[in-house]
Amino acid sequence: VGIADPRERLASIRTQMDGLKASKQALAADVLASLAGFQPPALMAMSARTASHAPNPVNTVATNVPGPQHPLYVLGCRMLDNYPYVPLASTMRLGTSVFSYDGYARFGVTGDYESMPDIQVFADGLDRSIGELIATAASAGKNPVLAKKPAGGKKSGKKSKKKS
Repeated sequence: VGIADPRERLASIRTQMDGLKASKQALAADVLASLAGFQPPALMAMSARTASHAPNPVNTVATNVPGPQHPLYVLGCRMLDNYPYVPLASTMRLGTSVFSYDGYARFGVTGDYESMPDIQVFADGLDRSIGELIATAASAGKNPVLAKKPAGGKKSGKKSKKKS
C-alpha cells in the first residue's frame, strides 16, 4: 500500500511472501483448511464473530482463500468464474478478498457505502495496482497468470504450468 513504484512494490511483496513461506504460517493455514469438515466459509464466519468481539474495533479485513485449481461442475455445467465476497460485520467497513479458481485469481471489494462513500476509489486503485504488478512481473520475465477475462467468459492470457 505504501510503495508507489511497482518494481519496488513487487520486490517487497516477494520478500514478504518468501518470509511467510519460510515461517510455515502458510502451511499451517493449509493444514487447517484441509481438516475434514472445515470449510473456508466457516473460517470466515468464525473470524467475523471473533473480530466483532475484539476490544479494538476492526474496520477492514483482507482475506486470501485458495480455491480448487481444477474446474468444478454442477449438473454437468462448468463453473466459469467466481466472485469473492467478504461479509461485513459489526465495525468492519471494508473487506478485500482474493479467491483462486482453476489457475486464476479474482479480487473482490465489499464496503459500507454509508461510512466509506469513496469505496470505488479504493477498488479502482486496487485494479490499477494489480495491473501494474502484472505488467512489472511480465517485463521481468515472469509468467503471471492474468486475472481478467474478455467478454464471453473466455480466459485471457495463458495458464501457467507449475513444476513440482
